[in-house]
Amino acid sequence: MTKNNSRYLAVEILYQLQKCSTPLPVLFQKLCDRHKPGTADRSLAMNLIYGVLRQRQYLESLISILSRQPLKKLHPYVRQGLAVGLYQIFFLDRIPESAAVNETVNGIKAAKVPKRLHGFVNGVLRESIRKRQTLPHPGYSSDNNTPILNHPEWLTERWQSQFGNEEMEAICSYNNKQQPLALRINEQRISRDTFLQLLRAEEILCEKGRFSPAAVVLPNYQGAITKLPGYAEGMFQVQGEAAQLSSLLLQPFIKGGTYLDGCAGLGEKQATCLNCLSHFLQDSHQ
Repeated sequence: MTKNNSRYLAVEILYQLQKCSTPLPVLFQKLCDRHKPGTADRSLAMNLIYGVLRQRQYLESLISILSRQPLKKLHPYVRQGLAVGLYQIFFLDRIPESAAVNETVNGIKAAKVPKRLHGFVNGVLRESIRKRQTLPHPGYSSDNNTPILNHPEWLTERWQSQFGNEEMEAICSYNNKQQPLALRINEQRISRDTFLQLLRAEEILCEKGRFSPAAVVLPNYQGAITKLPGYAEGMFQVQGEAAQLSSLLLQPFIKGGTYLDGCAGLGEKQATCLNCLSHFLQDSHQ
């Protein structure tokens, strides 16, 4: 079994995420560089990984119902494989159920899981198909059909006290949805309108962000970020619109002032810090 199989990539990344603190994008890129999956496999693997992470609590509740073994005693690759398989069956309508089962088992085989466990994964996934109508619907548990929020309890309790139960559940539900890729344009190098023209020339579906004046949203993009036009030239950085708006709260910047983001690190916080710096440099040159 080849290791550029999308299911293997998804299972392997989810397994590694449980073991280390390396950010997901870094792990994903390393694995893709090593196994060189095709565009379709890469895109599906990314969809599976983020989908399982968003729906982790619900998927593991299904595993607990379908498996005779407790979650903690399952082989780590089997646990991730079942989550990947169940996500396809319950959330991805375009993938036939038989393909979801067979390809997930192939991904488990590629991970060198003991042969006796191949049949176990196959059996649990096929059992989920047979019992689908009696299992809890996506987002709900078997415990009085209560909603599964897929958020840490301390956070949902805080939101519940601040906004009430209905609004808290609405926030969690929205967070569980797959969000499109958002970019922050480096306006020191290119305007947003010109960057949109570059994307459209490559036939990449794109649009202006709804909230941030520097945001560009790519609704259906599943390819590598490094393949986007302008990546090597530093024309953009990946950043959600909420994070983009946060740095605007610091304006106006004072010429000659000093600004420090004490929480800067790999990811959106670092991007926010860099954006603050770019605005400061822009102001200081005016």
